[in-house]
Amino acid sequence: NSAGVESTEDDLEAIRRQALEETRRIQGKTVSPEKAIDNTLVENSDDIVREQETNTTVTNSAGITYDYEREESYIKNNSENSASTKYMYKEPELTWHYFSIGLFPEIGYPMPLPQNVYVSLSPFTAHTRNVFGGQIACFTAFSTYSIAGLQLAGFMTNTGILRGGQFSGFMNIAKDSIGAQGAGFMNIATDLKGVQGSAFMNVSNDLIGVQFSSFMNIANNIKGVQLVGFLNIARGSSAGVQVSGLLNIAEEIKGAQIGFINIANKNSGVAIGLLNFIKDGVMSPGIYWEKGNNLMFQYQGGTKAFFTTFMIGIPLSANHSYYISGAGAGVRFNENKSISFDVELLFKSIRNFDYDSGELFLFKPVYMLDHDTADAVYVIDIFNIENTMPSIRMTWNFSPINKRLSGFIALSYDMMFASWNEHVFSYWDHGKPILSKDDDFKVYMAFSAGIKF
Repeated sequence: NSAGVESTEDDLEAIRRQALEETRRIQGKTVSPEKAIDNTLVENSDDIVREQETNTTVTNSAGITYDYEREESYIKNNSENSASTKYMYKEPELTWHYFSIGLFPEIGYPMPLPQNVYVSLSPFTAHTRNVFGGQIACFTAFSTYSIAGLQLAGFMTNTGILRGGQFSGFMNIAKDSIGAQGAGFMNIATDLKGVQGSAFMNVSNDLIGVQFSSFMNIANNIKGVQLVGFLNIARGSSAGVQVSGLLNIAEEIKGAQIGFINIANKNSGVAIGLLNFIKDGVMSPGIYWEKGNNLMFQYQGGTKAFFTTFMIGIPLSANHSYYISGAGAGVRFNENKSISFDVELLFKSIRNFDYDSGELFLFKPVYMLDHDTADAVYVIDIFNIENTMPSIRMTWNFSPINKRLSGFIALSYDMMFASWNEHVFSYWDHGKPILSKDDDFKVYMAFSAGIKF
């Protein structure tokens, strides 16, 4: 559509102007202004008339001279008796070549190697200033200022401004990138709008888009997604999602952290993981007593919108030899006040310390009947489900003096399904059920109280 074409043309014009400004900056430093006065002219192969013994001015065939030191364009009166000069603001155009073939920097075909080309090729190292199309090299591809198109190398690519794609076997580097970077080892971008994908690591300052790698992603400010097998780091203000096989770290994030361990100073979304350490959220180890005369230890971590709970406990009575473990998730209400309220869904597992009972471990061996052969089959009960107790817990937290030290009382509603977990209710007396349906489903209420740190 017309809007898309205009946007593309604007980007290309911006690249052209930036490349021209860089050319002026580099050439303008070579000679002092005093050496730029000479009226002897010579015409080069690009049909641009240059003054001899200077690199600070350029004059085109229309008689317009551009002074790189003064950053001004003018028409000079060549009369020996006249010192008049008419200044203009007309920029000299860059000269583009269709292609170049480079062997090493400054060596290749044609000679001298053109710096602004549509296609740059090399069996070893391609080195140009601006590419509008593609740069392909077997080993390294360098564009000192801009790439609009594709940059491809067997080992490494490097450019200042990227509008397109960089792909290499080892590493890609770009300062200002809109497009994609794909590398066998590592991608580096100062500012990226698009995608970074690598086998090992991605680094970006400001990211709008996606980073994915097998080991590590690092960015300052993110609007998008980080996907990694090991570690994500967002060091600034981020809005999006971090997904990691092990660890997510963020300074400030609006969105979600999903991983084995999630760490953030501030998370205004959710943290979904086994261990969540959110400084401005829920981060509470605790100890409590619950019905059945059990001593329990727990850790709650996450945000008030979603936190996880992990617990372990033992009986206080010497006549019992079991242990309790459990996990769940919950939400917290009224977090900023001295009194808050939690609602959690928990799954507690109770197992006997007797090794011979088969209940000591999470994976319990059992025998089942194969209905086709009528033979007993030895299988593994992955979740040891007959020893699992689902529960809904409602907790009142109160911290009148110190927010980091609070007391709490809780009511749990433990659910028994006669078809699969009746056995788990045999470890202690649960009293009378508060809800019963034909002995197939029962709900028992349990009281607990303790402190959180």
